[in-house]
Amino acid sequence: MVSIATAQGLTAYLTTMDPENLAGRHVRLEPLDRRHVDGLVAAAAVDRSLYQWSPVPQGKAEAISYVDTALAWLDAGTAVTFGIVRM
Repeated sequence: MVSIATAQGLTAYLTTMDPENLAGRHVRLEPLDRRHVDGLVAAAAVDRSLYQWSPVPQGKAEAISYVDTALAWLDAGTAVTFGIVRM
């Protein structure tokens, strides 16, 4: 079981991260949240064969559920998820 202090620590860490440290020449990583839903939907619709080895939400409702699950894991202190954004 993960303590509430651990979950709060993850949230605090994410709010103080320097995005420059998570950016390269072509992409940057951002803590996943609801603002990424439309991008997830668009990316999943392009070429499904790119995602054959990992679960990818199909459509907006699944993308919202996917992000909400990721946020719940963050709140529980069990996972930290990121969106990959092209620069």
